[in-house]
Amino acid sequence: MAYTFGMPVGLRSANVRLLERDRELARIEQAVAALERGHGSVLIVEGAAGIGKSALLRALCMQAAERNARTFTARASELERNFGFGIIRQLLERRIVGAGESERTELLAGAAGLAGSVLGLDGEIRDSFAALHGLYWLVANLATGGPMVLAVDDLQWADEPSLRWLIYLSHRLEGLPVLVAVTTHPPHFGHSPLLAELLAVGGVQVVSPGPLSEPSVAQLVCAGLGIAPDPAFVSACAKASEGNPFVLHELIADLAADGINPTAAYADQVAERVPAQVQRAVLARLRRLDQTAIRLAHAVAVLGEGSALRVAAALAELNVDVAAAAADVLRTAELLAEDRTLRFAYPLVRSAIYEQLAPGSRVRAHGRAARLLFREGADSERVAAQVLSCEPGGDLDAAEVLRSAAAAAMARGAPETAVTYLRRALAESPTDQLRAAVLAELGNAERIARDPAAIVHLEQAWQATIDPVARARLADQLASVLLPISSVAWQCKRPRWRTSATGILT
Repeated sequence: MAYTFGMPVGLRSANVRLLERDRELARIEQAVAALERGHGSVLIVEGAAGIGKSALLRALCMQAAERNARTFTARASELERNFGFGIIRQLLERRIVGAGESERTELLAGAAGLAGSVLGLDGEIRDSFAALHGLYWLVANLATGGPMVLAVDDLQWADEPSLRWLIYLSHRLEGLPVLVAVTTHPPHFGHSPLLAELLAVGGVQVVSPGPLSEPSVAQLVCAGLGIAPDPAFVSACAKASEGNPFVLHELIADLAADGINPTAAYADQVAERVPAQVQRAVLARLRRLDQTAIRLAHAVAVLGEGSALRVAAALAELNVDVAAAAADVLRTAELLAEDRTLRFAYPLVRSAIYEQLAPGSRVRAHGRAARLLFREGADSERVAAQVLSCEPGGDLDAAEVLRSAAAAAMARGAPETAVTYLRRALAESPTDQLRAAVLAELGNAERIARDPAAIVHLEQAWQATIDPVARARLADQLASVLLPISSVAWQCKRPRWRTSATGILT
């Protein structure tokens, strides 16, 4: 949903401009204008959850209402997918049942009478075609009273009879002042094939709003936090939300509640935040899935994005084929991204799922993940990231992995990262010989990072090392740390000589 901060655009006025939605609004205006001229059509707003589909649908309904078109609205739900003609009943039942007796008789005249039983009135449905035909004529009778809009939100969850009727109607709108406007996620595994069939109907217009750009993210962050944001902070918000307006709005609200200033210093914290509303929505969606999908989601949250399916399946204790099917379920629920990698749709989705794991379970899962990745021959730094999230367990393999990761960090000029790995390697209680090697590598990394602890660790390494060449190298490294310190101390303590007026040093 695109926003001016604090309220979804479209709830206040159809004339309020949605950010970066000019193209979509132009298509809406064309469809509503055609409706005024008696031309019916189908307009589908297709996109991911939170991208702003519902706001565009509301803007359409408000535009139509401003031009005196009647609007009938419905919203599909995952929980009502087996309720036959549920969407149609939401759209029309109240209007027909609430009409006076004479008006109802007029609306249900002729073939439209076949729709009576669908709407809970008397009569029997003789066959499915009769119901579709009757509902079509009911809409035609309603349309004699002037232009009308049938607006359905979240059509991907609609029941099949309702979808079948919308397809039937879409082929027969010529000459009817009826605009069918719906929002839907792109067709996925688990959605009815009829959804794809509706999208393929000739003449159907499909608009697909995209993610917000960084300038729009900056505009919303500035409006929400009251301060012009630093570009690094804007980039962090854009990355965390992936330009999704709903996620961005909730993120900004969370930052505002905590009084965060949008400076570069806070940029690194943005991705770690999980706004309460996003977290509730993600977990509610996850809880509706089966246990295999939930276990796979937990495994991917622990492993991190881009994990191989076989590793995630092993961590989730699932067969690979079962895990592949579970991944499709997670994509249908829009928790995983659409590509074939195991990647969450948004970073905040991963944070929400990860944070709800019990601390003890999370630590144990990271331990298992480290062992799995090590056996798979994964990059040492990837394994090390899992090790750092576990409790030290005296694991020599873990210590060696951490040393290897530290060497990689040193090679790319990141001694501070190497220090983190090597300090943890010491906590794994290595053997005396391995401990001496770790202390030497740690002291050297600290020396390059200008960490004062280098003196202690280099001296400990020198004392624990037997090999004379290694001891000489350590002595040289220790001297390179101590000599500058000694020089500074000497400079501070030496006498201050000055020249007197007679030219004699005093």
